[in-house]
Amino acid sequence: MVALIVFLLSRAWLEVVTGKMKGSEFILDKFLHANGPSAYVGSSAMKADIVLPDPDIAPQHALIKGADSHFTLKDISQQGTYINGRRVEQVKLEDKQAIRMGNTQMVYHEKR
Repeated sequence: MVALIVFLLSRAWLEVVTGKMKGSEFILDKFLHANGPSAYVGSSAMKADIVLPDPDIAPQHALIKGADSHFTLKDISQQGTYINGRRVEQVKLEDKQAIRMGNTQMVYHEKR
């Protein structure tokens, strides 16, 4: 019940749509503030805040940083990060964008 309430009140989250974590969701609200913490996305539980067990994802693959009103995603891997099929270095995330790292695809969701 608590998880449902948290989900309903969240402003931004990642939904895993393919890969081993399919169906998982990661709420990003605590990373939204510009002076707050950033979130590392990767395959290592020791090095990443959002862990995706995929051998084609680097231990620290990408960095999600809040800017109060939006998030940016920065690729920090050799393998690449793709938004809507295009390789990116850094991008402002927008609602419903598809994010692919390795063999895992996610969708970024936000409520305004």
